Amino acid sequence: MRRSRIVLGSLALAVPVFVAPLDQAGAGSADPARVRLVGSMPLLPVGVIPSAAVPPDERVEIQVHLLLRDQAGADALALAVATPGNPLRGRYLTPQQFRARFSPTEATVAKVSGWLTSQDLTVTGVPANRFYVAAEGTAAQVEAAFSTALVTVEVNGGQRRVNTAEPALPADLASSVAGITGLTQVFAHPARVGGRDELPGGGSTESTAGASDTAGRAPSAAPPAPGFRNAGPCSASWGEQPATEVPRYGSGYPDPLPWAPCGWTPPELRQAYGLDAVVARGIDGRGVTVAVVAAYASPTILDDASMYASRHDPDHPLDPSQFVERNFQPERLQGECGIQGWYGEETLDVEAVHATAPKADVLYVGARSCDSSDMGEAVAEIVDGHWADIVTNSYGFGGELLPSAVIDATVRVHTQAAIQGIGLYYASGDAGDYGNDASYGGPAPSASFQASSPWATAVGGTSLGIDAGGQVAVEQGWTTGVSTLDLASGTFLPGGKGDFLYGAGGGASRLFEQPSYQAGVVPNRIAESIGVPPRRVVPDVGMVGDPNTGMLIGQTQTFPEGVSYDEYRIGGTSLSAPLFAGVMALVDQRGGYHHGFANPWLYSLAGTDAFRDVTSGDRTAVVRRNFVNGTDDSTGFTQPTVRTFDADLQTLRTRPGYDTLTGLGAPNGNRFVNAGVIARGPATAQP
Repeated sequence: MRRSRIVLGSLALAVPVFVAPLDQAGAGSADPARVRLVGSMPLLPVGVIPSAAVPPDERVEIQVHLLLRDQAGADALALAVATPGNPLRGRYLTPQQFRARFSPTEATVAKVSGWLTSQDLTVTGVPANRFYVAAEGTAAQVEAAFSTALVTVEVNGGQRRVNTAEPALPADLASSVAGITGLTQVFAHPARVGGRDELPGGGSTESTAGASDTAGRAPSAAPPAPGFRNAGPCSASWGEQPATEVPRYGSGYPDPLPWAPCGWTPPELRQAYGLDAVVARGIDGRGVTVAVVAAYASPTILDDASMYASRHDPDHPLDPSQFVERNFQPERLQGECGIQGWYGEETLDVEAVHATAPKADVLYVGARSCDSSDMGEAVAEIVDGHWADIVTNSYGFGGELLPSAVIDATVRVHTQAAIQGIGLYYASGDAGDYGNDASYGGPAPSASFQASSPWATAVGGTSLGIDAGGQVAVEQGWTTGVSTLDLASGTFLPGGKGDFLYGAGGGASRLFEQPSYQAGVVPNRIAESIGVPPRRVVPDVGMVGDPNTGMLIGQTQTFPEGVSYDEYRIGGTSLSAPLFAGVMALVDQRGGYHHGFANPWLYSLAGTDAFRDVTSGDRTAVVRRNFVNGTDDSTGFTQPTVRTFDADLQTLRTRPGYDTLTGLGAPNGNRFVNAGVIARGPATAQP
């Protein structure tokens, strides 16, 4: 048996010890000439048990992932080309050069493909980088091929397919295989918060009925999502509308508290981050392509983003030539993934990138579904084709409960991206340390994958108040506590900091040891918070994410009166990540150089004025309410709630210097952008 291992300096992949695999009893017996691959089993919360066998004729898609020819060499090169001061800094490989040096050989691909065919499976594709061989067959054929059983389990209220034993392969084949994905379904979730998510019943009213054809695109599987509008009052600037209508909140909080902001617009966000003057002098992202990855594709995205820019950022319209879509077909798992919820994710991401980098080209890449295999395929194609210089990903997997085969496959793509000079940015999550997340299996704190990848930049969240002059009035780490007005007592309960509602993800990874770029910057008390050796800690940087101080976005939705464009405030680290990706587009343009994997450079700036250190500050909060039906006052309002800032209700804290909600801090305008002007090294020589 072999355990996959990923090395980055002192970094190694560790198997989580806080979860239990399914009982392997009843799985098919492996032939004595075969070996079982460790790491392709599902990792599920304790107590999850199979509910039914997968029907034998159900179609199953799998991917057999292959080992790189020189994983250690790839890791070393990825770090070298990203590290300031290293002679190899910036000497990136092309995709062709990467394949020639590191990709599995064509002979290995042929051997694996031949074996799959001999097992009555159909080989459906091999990517250009030869990282895996994709195949499909019936559940019965897949079970026979890999000597395992496929069953369904209930996770988060939905059904998922899982395998009950590690897959078995011939010994001579297994030595080239890193793992197998697709046997177990692992679904990604958008890292956005707000809108219908916060109504009673959340987004359960989504419909998947109907379809419309849009010119130049495949038909959409669902109409625009059910509509949502924020209920007033709301503040046009921080504190502009005091909530004098509600009782005083607890000790130490201002009286009156303000109504929540209506939602920040692109000019307000650029001014708050000191980017307005930068953009005004032409450092606006031009010449840089930022890819946005999500599942599916909103049928109205270009119209929506163009309308939004014309209303709120008329000096920076979204020219149709700036936007390109590449959507994988056919779409699948639409009900399981909540297709309409992903429309809102795409809309938020595209409009946020354009907010901070209004002249950057935006490439939207829509995966076939939210399954980890499909999401991974989308990112891998961007990287292997070098479709973009920066990739923003506002989704995650809710902690790190993933088969190591999925983790390894993802991190190999991240390594390739670093070697080719492509920067990957991931939302750090919206459930804090996941200790309050029953579906995760808390209370053990954890970072969230893929943000915890050592080759990706994790973007955390803040609460942000902007005053009438466009200056920052409040900036704190995003952890929200909630208290609701109790009519009987006339007070907000539970009071104090409230009950934990949501917050930026962060903390020490249970998968990865500390990468060299974090050593000496991340305090040991954080890096060793779950034990020694020191761990990779998330996030790396922070921008606004609190949905109570979020961004106003525009999206076509389905309202009771019909389908129309409208606007609402939303947040989550789904907002933070694309905002920061846009900032990095400015950095690339200003430096005349693609910074690629940014973490070594970012941590070299720790403690400088390139970052605005985010600290806890004075206690504050906002008041808000919703329409009961989500769209108008015809059925009344929910009771007002107080949403406290930097609520300190979990293990994550905002502290001076590096912290587990905002990382190194928020980018500090011109100082941050100018810090990217560095020598790129020889432009033609290759390592």
